[in-house]
Amino acid sequence: MTKLVAIAVLVLAVAAIAFFLPRNPTVQLSTPSGATLQCEVASTSQAREAGLSNYSYLCPDCCMLFSFETLDFRGFWMKDMQFPLDIVFLDASYSVVDSWENASPCTPQECPIHYPKRAAKYVVEVNAGKAAELGLANGAQITGAG
Repeated sequence: MTKLVAIAVLVLAVAAIAFFLPRNPTVQLSTPSGATLQCEVASTSQAREAGLSNYSYLCPDCCMLFSFETLDFRGFWMKDMQFPLDIVFLDASYSVVDSWENASPCTPQECPIHYPKRAAKYVVEVNAGKAAELGLANGAQITGAG
């Protein structure tokens, strides 16, 4: 019985700590389809490196917005991911410059890196299949991020 109580206290303590840990800031994005996404912003190197790798799912109207200081050809991969994503690359004015649709979690033996065809300053990750539904094709404009 004492062991069970100790386990319960430990679980509650971990849950309380997780609840009070600082989270990434959020922003709402409006897509060409008229849908609104609630996005966590990964603007530090630590947040960008972690990305969504510690998530077991992403809500249907959620995303992660990676924000960088400059335009560049940054590669993205699906290392340590639990679910497939659409990865959408944006320029400085939040216009879509490229996308990697249905990017699947990879294995340590084979983990491709996708680079955009044009330099990007921002990257949005949404659930696989969502980019097309939201109208996030090349040249499409996202608003609300800046």
